[in-house]
Amino acid sequence: MEKVIREIGGSRGTGLTYKDDDGYTYWKNRQCRMHLTIRCASWRAGCRAKGKVFNSDTSKVFLTTGHETHPENQLALRVGPHYPFSPVRLSRW
Repeated sequence: MEKVIREIGGSRGTGLTYKDDDGYTYWKNRQCRMHLTIRCASWRAGCRAKGKVFNSDTSKVFLTTGHETHPENQLALRVGPHYPFSPVRLSRW
């Protein structure tokens, strides 16, 4: 998926920050000779969106993983024995 992004002032010191038209913010993750890899700023909250910005055109990002939710991962979190309403815990009652 291709999106148009713009560079905004980074508050992370050495890191670059980008923003797209949908309101998502991206941080620079890695850089190589041809491109830099960016990831969504809310990756700690579970967003797995990643993409590449090529050095030849820095106004576009090519997302390799989108912003969609991953229900299979959310289900795996809810099945654990410490989740209050998981089927594993309810079967013990």
